[in-house]
Amino acid sequence: MSAERMSAALASEQRGTGHPVVLLHGWALNLAVWRDCARAFEQRYRVISLDLPGHGRSAWSPELESFDRQTELLERSLPGERVSLLGWSLGGLFAMALAARRPERIAKLVLVATSPKFVIGPDWEFGLSLLTVRKFALQLAANYRQTVNDFLELQTRGSMQAGPVLAELRSALDERGDAAPEALRAGLSILEQRDLRAEAAAISAPVLLVSGQYDRITPPVR
Repeated sequence: MSAERMSAALASEQRGTGHPVVLLHGWALNLAVWRDCARAFEQRYRVISLDLPGHGRSAWSPELESFDRQTELLERSLPGERVSLLGWSLGGLFAMALAARRPERIAKLVLVATSPKFVIGPDWEFGLSLLTVRKFALQLAANYRQTVNDFLELQTRGSMQAGPVLAELRSALDERGDAAPEALRAGLSILEQRDLRAEAAAISAPVLLVSGQYDRITPPVR
């Protein structure tokens, strides 16, 4: 059984008992993408899935444009005891920031299809080109639903289960609603500009990295 709650401006679902495991989804999605994982994890853990600010049923406000303000809000939404964090994509950036800044609160870290820096640069060859991210930003202003759909298709492209996975991601959006356009713009800005390499190097918690073989956004190092 799950229970839905509101913490500050963040919506959440909780399942199971035991050590708390907090799940943070990616850009444009919501906590419903974790349902299968949450059902599996609840046999051993207290599973807390959060809607990121402005996503799903979480509220958005202008002061949340900042990555640091969103990180602070996520921290206030964590349980009082130490937690294990599982972050996917944009959610992984927040998870890394929390683990680096508040090590006493984070027991373990799992990062799925994420990176401390999402945009390719002179000293960083992994991720999306700046042109691709800015193209999404321009498209977002014209047709944000189509932009989100294109982004989801990019994430699943190359997968043997691309069709079913894409359908599941779209189902999550249908269930809890579209993210606020302002939250989507802020998220793209974070993905374009944020560089957490220094903070990631300071993380002391055990880390598990999970990467897809054909991931087009955060490809594994070969």
